[in-house]
Amino acid sequence: LAVAALTVGLLPSALAVVGWTPSKTHTSDPSMCLGAAQPRAVTANSPMPIFVHVQKTGGTTFSMALLVSYAADEILSTSCLSQSINITNAQNLKTAKIGFGHLTRREIANSELSSNTHRRMSPITMIRDVVGHRKSLYLEKVDHAKYPRPVDWVRSSTYPRNFQLEHTLLDAASATLEGAKRELCALEYVGLNEQMEDSLCLFGYKFKRRAELLTSYRVKSDQLRDEGWDAQAMIATRKKSALENRVVGPS
Repeated sequence: LAVAALTVGLLPSALAVVGWTPSKTHTSDPSMCLGAAQPRAVTANSPMPIFVHVQKTGGTTFSMALLVSYAADEILSTSCLSQSINITNAQNLKTAKIGFGHLTRREIANSELSSNTHRRMSPITMIRDVVGHRKSLYLEKVDHAKYPRPVDWVRSSTYPRNFQLEHTLLDAASATLEGAKRELCALEYVGLNEQMEDSLCLFGYKFKRRAELLTSYRVKSDQLRDEGWDAQAMIATRKKSALENRVVGPS
């Protein structure tokens, strides 16, 4: 099955292998996503998928689906502490089935977890169109008193040019377009916020877990408001985040 590198057009072909037709509703039969194979057997030598939760890309919705698909003691909850991983709830590190947390890919690569458990880490992630991502980030994480207009924030020195790439690439600072695409394609799984249902479906097939196709997603005010995000702000966002826009922008 092809890696779900959605930005370079691989999601439709990967879903075709499963026999899944992308749906416009959220009421599809989860069994369509499971495939014929049984859940993966996990051993002490199995690579552990670790979800790189990039803020404002749909990671909370993804985590809700994980809680349905996995038992609590199968999930390795992580947090960044001096570029090491703090284990908070996995009962058996050697056989944990998935990790989840706000760690960057670089932090995972530099963490102590692999040496402690002798397991290879396999980062997976979700990504989002750059304008939608920055709208969400601005509305929830930015000081509006300091930057009353989105365009003011985008043009400021504090604006994160390649926020998603900095979390998902090993070295975003020196990344090229082809290099960034190649690195994302090398991940075992990449989901797309704008195609959440189909992404969850592919996750279910890829990891042999019954996908929970949620009937409602986590809807927050940032998904319902566009105040200030005029054409000027959107153009400035795509221009200033040119690399990320070309990698995770509209396919």
